[in-house]
Amino acid sequence: MPTADGKLTIVNKADAPEDARVVKPKGKILTVTGLEATELGLAAGVADKLDDVKALLGHNAWHASDDRATWQMMESRARSARAEANRQNEKMMRELARREFIKSARPELRHIDDQITKAIARAKAAEDELKSIKTEYDEKVARLDAERDRTISTSTSVQTSARANDSFRVRRAELARQYLPRVKELGGKLREAAAEVEVLIERRKSLVTAVTANE
Repeated sequence: MPTADGKLTIVNKADAPEDARVVKPKGKILTVTGLEATELGLAAGVADKLDDVKALLGHNAWHASDDRATWQMMESRARSARAEANRQNEKMMRELARREFIKSARPELRHIDDQITKAIARAKAAEDELKSIKTEYDEKVARLDAERDRTISTSTSVQTSARANDSFRVRRAELARQYLPRVKELGGKLREAAAEVEVLIERRKSLVTAVTANE
């Protein structure tokens, strides 16, 4: 039943006054018009258009709202989540690449060190053999020179001394021709080994710099 201020109240049938109006009998579906709902206190009033609802509800301002802001917020959060996922994925891929690089670089460093050691050993062997050949050559030339000096010292003939000098020069040239091919070969091996070591050292420097930067 409506109260004095127009609000609807529910009371027991036994407590209702004689002029009380039954709005919805038990077991019946309530069906009223807009005006009837207002009279019964079930509605604040009847509005002809959407803006009239503002006054009926007692609001000073009316703000339209739609789902765009919500969707924009959701899209923004989704973009941020995707960007963060991409960053984490890129970070993980860089870390995997770094580990793989270091893993592959270290064996190569050991291989380079081994190659440098072998090249230095070849160069040392060539250098030692060259020294041995020079020593042998110098000794043979010294014996030829001593033989020439003995011949000249015991001879009183200018012709004999001249022949001794000519023989010395011929035999010394023959010795040089004998050793020259091997000397050239060893010199080439020495230069090749030195060039290989230089290339390997530069490659090693590059790898060490790269590994250090990735550690």
